[in-house]
Amino acid sequence: MAAAALRAATTTAASTALQPAWRAAAAEAWVQDFATGAHVGLAELDRSVFGAPVRKDLLARAIRYEQVWRLAGTESTKTRGLIRGTTKKPFPQKGRGAARQGSLVGPHYVG
Repeated sequence: MAAAALRAATTTAASTALQPAWRAAAAEAWVQDFATGAHVGLAELDRSVFGAPVRKDLLARAIRYEQVWRLAGTESTKTRGLIRGTTKKPFPQKGRGAARQGSLVGPHYVG
């Protein structure tokens, strides 16, 4: 009788250990105190909400969104006052056949 009970307990423990996490009866999460940061205890989470299988495509999309968001706002176009260089007229107004240019520090010049 004791051997049969031990076998049943071992089989039950082994079968629950092999089940995926989302099939567990309840998930648990640590609860922390905001003021001190100390662990207060464990809270049980409902399996129907927190036990769903992980969608790798959605997880990758969320991670990429956060990475791009951190980089946002770092690009800018320099104005005339921010560009280094001379304001001297680069070439004569007439006689060259090129468009009129007053300076080489305009925003339409690259470099």
